[in-house]
Amino acid sequence: METIRLFTEGQSNKSIDEVLRISEKTVKNHWSKMLAKLKLADPTQIVLKAIKSGWVAL
Repeated sequence: METIRLFTEGQSNKSIDEVLRISEKTVKNHWSKMLAKLKLADPTQIVLKAIKSGWVAL
């Protein structure tokens, strides 16, 4: 959820890895796993779903 929240705030993968203190590769792995589980095409769709579902607020 933190990855989604930070991306929603406009953070890049590189800045997300710095905030969460994980590697950029780990951030990308999180995105890949979320895309597969949610059956979506790209991270922007994850963010839209998160906003519509109330997982994150703007």
